[in-house]
Amino acid sequence: MSNKKAILLAAICTEGILLAIWLSWYLLTDQPLKFNFSLKTFFYALTFTIPLILINYFIFIKCKSDEITNFLNEAIIPLCKSLDLFSALIISILAGVCEELFFRGLLLTFISDYCGIYFAILTSSILFSVLHFIGRLKKYKTIVLIYTFIGIYFALIVAITDNILIAILTHTIYDFIAINWFKKLKQYS
Repeated sequence: MSNKKAILLAAICTEGILLAIWLSWYLLTDQPLKFNFSLKTFFYALTFTIPLILINYFIFIKCKSDEITNFLNEAIIPLCKSLDLFSALIISILAGVCEELFFRGLLLTFISDYCGIYFAILTSSILFSVLHFIGRLKKYKTIVLIYTFIGIYFALIVAITDNILIAILTHTIYDFIAINWFKKLKQYS
């Protein structure tokens, strides 16, 4: 199996599990979920993507640390280089839809019902980060923290706009841009 096929299969399986959990929860509860699509929704998503790209550039390109260098060279750049444009789009859509529905649609909503919105934002964001780094938490401590803040950003988008579709689109657009950006990088030093 090629590296690209293995990555796509892993993405389909992991994101599919998140989607199945969310869908089960959604069908068994009466939680409202707002998918308000309009041109304004798309504009908000594009606007919310800009700070993520700028932060990405500052942290991963301008900040030099051994941990960031290792993370880029060992995990991100090889993964991105193995994907063609179509595969990058599929993975971006899967991650944007499934992760936002699970972490912001299910966890954020469920936890906030019992513990309040601030605790829900923090908890769902920590879990978002931890899930991305299972087995590598100690190795990439700083990156785990960065992903936690990215999770907080997505959670705030949902909490402020009351429209999960904006977070889904922002996440999808961001992932697609980031994958194609890191794909163009050579070894990072």
